[in-house]
Amino acid sequence: ASFEPEALKAQTIAARTYVYRQIKQPQADNGSAEDITVSADPAVFQAFNNEKQRKEKWQDKAPEYEAKIRQAGEATSGIIVTKDGRPVSTPYSAVCGGHTSSSANVWGGDNSWLQSVVCKWDTEAPKYESQMILPLQEVASKLSVEAKSLPGMKITKKDNDGRVAEISVGEKTISGQDMRTALELNSTNFSWQIKGDEIIFQVRGYGHGVGLCQYGANGMAKAGY
Repeated sequence: ASFEPEALKAQTIAARTYVYRQIKQPQADNGSAEDITVSADPAVFQAFNNEKQRKEKWQDKAPEYEAKIRQAGEATSGIIVTKDGRPVSTPYSAVCGGHTSSSANVWGGDNSWLQSVVCKWDTEAPKYESQMILPLQEVASKLSVEAKSLPGMKITKKDNDGRVAEISVGEKTISGQDMRTALELNSTNFSWQIKGDEIIFQVRGYGHGVGLCQYGANGMAKAGY
Protein backbone atom coordinates (compact mmCIF):
# COMPACT_ATOMS: atom_id res chain seq x y z
CA ALA A 1 0.00 0.00 0.00
CA SER A 2 3.04 2.27 0.24
CA PHE A 3 3.57 1.94 -3.52
CA GLU A 4 3.01 4.62 -6.14
CA PRO A 5 -0.62 5.21 -7.25
CA GLU A 6 0.03 3.97 -10.81
CA ALA A 7 1.49 0.70 -9.47
CA LEU A 8 -1.56 0.25 -7.25
CA LYS A 9 -3.81 0.78 -10.27
CA ALA A 10 -1.98 -1.95 -12.17
CA GLN A 11 -2.30 -4.28 -9.18
CA THR A 12 -5.99 -3.44 -8.85
CA ILE A 13 -6.67 -4.32 -12.48
CA ALA A 14 -4.77 -7.60 -12.13
CA ALA A 15 -6.62 -8.54 -8.94
CA ARG A 16 -10.02 -7.53 -10.34
CA THR A 17 -9.45 -9.51 -13.53
CA TYR A 18 -8.42 -12.53 -11.46
CA VAL A 19 -11.72 -12.43 -9.53
CA TYR A 20 -13.87 -11.65 -12.57
CA ARG A 21 -12.37 -14.53 -14.54
CA GLN A 22 -13.05 -16.93 -11.68
CA ILE A 23 -16.69 -15.81 -11.45
CA LYS A 24 -17.22 -16.10 -15.20
CA GLN A 25 -15.21 -19.32 -15.56
CA PRO A 26 -15.46 -21.21 -12.24
CA GLN A 27 -12.40 -23.36 -11.49
CA ALA A 28 -10.35 -21.43 -14.06
CA ASP A 29 -7.70 -20.66 -11.46
CA ASN A 30 -8.91 -22.71 -8.52
CA GLY A 31 -8.83 -26.48 -8.63
CA SER A 32 -9.59 -27.08 -4.96
CA ALA A 33 -13.19 -27.04 -3.79
CA GLU A 34 -15.99 -27.06 -6.33
CA ASP A 35 -18.28 -24.90 -4.18
CA ILE A 36 -15.71 -22.09 -3.81
CA THR A 37 -15.78 -19.27 -6.34
CA VAL A 38 -13.26 -16.98 -4.65
CA SER A 39 -11.26 -17.24 -1.45
CA ALA A 40 -9.06 -15.05 0.77
CA ASP A 41 -6.66 -17.97 1.23
CA PRO A 42 -3.58 -17.39 -0.98
CA ALA A 43 -3.04 -21.15 -1.21
CA VAL A 44 -6.41 -21.38 -2.96
CA PHE A 45 -6.92 -18.02 -4.66
CA GLN A 46 -5.72 -14.52 -3.76
CA ALA A 47 -4.76 -13.09 -0.38
CA PHE A 48 -7.18 -10.46 0.90
CA ASN A 49 -7.20 -8.62 4.24
CA ASN A 50 -10.41 -7.45 5.92
CA GLU A 51 -10.66 -4.01 7.51
CA LYS A 52 -9.48 -5.18 10.94
CA GLN A 53 -6.45 -6.93 9.45
CA ARG A 54 -5.58 -3.87 7.38
CA LYS A 55 -5.66 -1.58 10.43
CA GLU A 56 -3.48 -3.98 12.40
CA LYS A 57 -0.98 -4.24 9.53
CA TRP A 58 -0.84 -0.54 8.64
CA GLN A 59 -1.13 0.96 12.14
CA ASP A 60 -0.92 4.78 12.01
CA LYS A 61 -0.63 4.65 8.20
CA ALA A 62 -4.05 2.97 7.95
CA PRO A 63 -6.11 6.06 6.98
CA GLU A 64 -3.59 7.10 4.29
CA TYR A 65 -3.18 3.60 2.87
CA GLU A 66 -6.91 2.84 2.94
CA ALA A 67 -7.55 6.00 0.94
CA LYS A 68 -4.83 5.10 -1.60
CA ILE A 69 -6.22 1.59 -2.13
CA ARG A 70 -9.77 2.84 -2.56
CA GLN A 71 -8.62 5.55 -4.98
CA ALA A 72 -6.85 2.90 -7.09
CA GLY A 73 -10.07 0.89 -7.18
CA GLU A 74 -12.22 3.86 -8.13
CA ALA A 75 -9.76 5.15 -10.75
CA THR A 76 -9.80 1.79 -12.54
CA SER A 77 -13.46 0.96 -11.96
CA GLY A 78 -14.77 -1.48 -14.56
CA ILE A 79 -11.36 -2.16 -16.13
CA ILE A 80 -10.17 -5.75 -16.60
CA VAL A 81 -7.67 -7.44 -18.91
CA THR A 82 -9.15 -9.40 -21.81
CA LYS A 83 -8.05 -11.28 -24.90
CA ASP A 84 -10.57 -12.03 -27.64
CA GLY A 85 -13.28 -10.67 -25.36
CA ARG A 86 -12.56 -13.01 -22.46
CA PRO A 87 -10.88 -12.25 -19.12
CA VAL A 88 -7.35 -13.64 -18.99
CA SER A 89 -5.28 -15.11 -16.18
CA THR A 90 -3.43 -12.26 -14.44
CA PRO A 91 -0.92 -13.69 -11.94
CA TYR A 92 1.57 -11.52 -10.11
CA SER A 93 4.58 -11.95 -7.85
CA ALA A 94 6.52 -9.64 -5.58
CA VAL A 95 9.96 -9.51 -7.20
CA CYS A 96 10.81 -11.10 -10.55
CA GLY A 97 14.54 -10.62 -10.03
CA GLY A 98 15.30 -8.81 -13.26
CA HIS A 99 13.43 -11.18 -15.56
CA THR A 100 9.82 -12.36 -15.48
CA SER A 101 8.96 -15.99 -16.20
CA SER A 102 6.74 -17.28 -18.97
CA SER A 103 3.68 -19.22 -17.83
CA ALA A 104 4.82 -22.14 -20.00
CA ASN A 105 8.01 -22.55 -17.96
CA VAL A 106 6.26 -22.45 -14.59
CA TRP A 107 2.87 -24.09 -15.09
CA GLY A 108 2.85 -25.30 -18.70
CA GLY A 109 0.42 -23.89 -21.24
CA ASP A 110 1.77 -21.07 -23.36
CA ASN A 111 -0.18 -17.83 -22.93
CA SER A 112 0.74 -15.05 -25.34
CA TRP A 113 0.32 -12.35 -22.67
CA LEU A 114 2.43 -14.16 -20.04
CA GLN A 115 5.80 -14.22 -21.76
CA SER A 116 9.21 -13.64 -20.28
CA VAL A 117 10.44 -10.04 -20.37
CA VAL A 118 13.40 -8.18 -18.93
CA CYS A 119 12.55 -6.08 -15.87
CA LYS A 120 15.05 -3.44 -14.76
CA TRP A 121 12.70 -1.82 -12.26
CA ASP A 122 12.83 -4.12 -9.22
CA THR A 123 16.52 -3.96 -8.26
CA GLU A 124 15.81 -1.98 -5.08
CA ALA A 125 13.29 -4.52 -3.78
CA PRO A 126 14.16 -5.94 -0.32
CA LYS A 127 14.20 -9.52 -1.64
CA TYR A 128 15.82 -8.87 -5.01
CA GLU A 129 18.71 -10.96 -3.72
CA SER A 130 18.66 -13.20 -0.66
CA GLN A 131 20.75 -15.88 0.98
CA MET A 132 19.73 -19.02 2.82
CA ILE A 133 22.18 -21.14 4.82
CA LEU A 134 21.09 -24.68 5.66
CA PRO A 135 22.84 -27.67 7.28
CA LEU A 136 23.69 -30.34 4.72
CA GLN A 137 21.81 -32.93 6.74
CA GLU A 138 18.65 -30.83 6.71
CA VAL A 139 18.84 -30.35 2.94
CA ALA A 140 19.39 -34.07 2.45
CA SER A 141 16.39 -34.87 4.63
CA LYS A 142 14.10 -32.41 2.86
CA LEU A 143 15.15 -33.68 -0.57
CA SER A 144 15.06 -37.34 0.54
CA VAL A 145 18.64 -37.97 -0.57
CA GLU A 146 21.86 -38.97 1.19
CA ALA A 147 23.97 -36.11 2.52
CA LYS A 148 27.09 -37.58 0.91
CA SER A 149 25.51 -37.05 -2.54
CA LEU A 150 25.06 -33.28 -2.09
CA PRO A 151 28.62 -32.26 -3.14
CA GLY A 152 27.81 -33.79 -6.54
CA MET A 153 24.50 -31.96 -6.87
CA LYS A 154 24.30 -29.95 -10.09
CA ILE A 155 21.90 -28.01 -12.28
CA THR A 156 21.12 -30.13 -15.34
CA LYS A 157 18.57 -27.84 -16.95
CA LYS A 158 17.62 -24.18 -16.91
CA ASP A 159 14.57 -22.73 -18.62
CA ASN A 160 14.93 -19.96 -21.19
CA ASP A 161 14.26 -17.42 -18.43
CA GLY A 162 17.47 -18.50 -16.69
CA ARG A 163 15.72 -20.17 -13.77
CA VAL A 164 16.55 -23.62 -12.49
CA ALA A 165 14.35 -26.21 -14.18
CA GLU A 166 16.04 -29.42 -13.07
CA ILE A 167 18.56 -30.62 -10.50
CA SER A 168 20.48 -33.87 -10.43
CA VAL A 169 21.57 -35.23 -7.05
CA GLY A 170 22.74 -38.82 -6.63
CA GLU A 171 20.34 -41.02 -8.55
CA LYS A 172 17.54 -38.48 -8.22
CA THR A 173 16.25 -35.74 -10.51
CA ILE A 174 14.37 -32.87 -8.86
CA SER A 175 12.54 -30.02 -10.56
CA GLY A 176 13.50 -26.47 -9.69
CA GLN A 177 9.97 -25.83 -8.42
CA ASP A 178 10.08 -28.87 -6.12
CA MET A 179 13.50 -27.81 -4.86
CA ARG A 180 12.24 -24.33 -4.12
CA THR A 181 9.19 -25.68 -2.26
CA ALA A 182 11.11 -28.28 -0.26
CA LEU A 183 13.78 -25.82 0.90
CA GLU A 184 11.49 -22.77 1.05
CA LEU A 185 13.69 -20.74 -1.27
CA ASN A 186 12.35 -17.39 -2.45
CA SER A 187 12.42 -18.35 -6.14
CA THR A 188 13.80 -20.87 -8.63
CA ASN A 189 16.51 -18.42 -9.70
CA PHE A 190 19.20 -19.79 -7.38
CA SER A 191 22.74 -21.13 -7.11
CA TRP A 192 24.65 -22.62 -4.19
CA GLN A 193 27.99 -23.50 -2.69
CA ILE A 194 28.93 -25.94 0.05
CA LYS A 195 31.09 -24.77 2.95
CA GLY A 196 31.88 -27.32 5.60
CA ASP A 197 28.68 -28.96 6.77
CA GLU A 198 26.45 -26.20 5.37
CA ILE A 199 25.06 -25.29 1.97
CA ILE A 200 24.65 -21.63 1.09
CA PHE A 201 21.95 -20.72 -1.44
CA GLN A 202 22.08 -17.42 -3.31
CA VAL A 203 18.59 -16.54 -4.58
CA ARG A 204 17.33 -13.77 -6.83
CA GLY A 205 13.70 -12.61 -6.80
CA TYR A 206 10.70 -13.55 -4.71
CA GLY A 207 7.80 -15.57 -6.10
CA HIS A 208 7.08 -17.49 -9.31
CA GLY A 209 7.87 -14.46 -11.48
CA VAL A 210 4.93 -14.86 -13.85
CA GLY A 211 2.91 -11.84 -14.92
CA LEU A 212 3.01 -8.56 -13.01
CA CYS A 213 6.18 -7.91 -11.01
CA GLN A 214 4.87 -5.80 -8.12
CA TYR A 215 8.14 -4.09 -7.24
CA GLY A 216 8.85 -3.73 -10.95
CA ALA A 217 5.51 -1.96 -11.40
CA ASN A 218 6.38 0.40 -8.56
CA GLY A 219 9.76 1.14 -10.13
CA MET A 220 8.04 1.91 -13.43
CA ALA A 221 5.53 4.16 -11.67
CA LYS A 222 8.35 6.09 -9.99
CA ALA A 223 9.88 6.57 -13.44
CA GLY A 224 6.66 8.12 -14.69
CA TYR A 225 5.00 5.18 -16.43
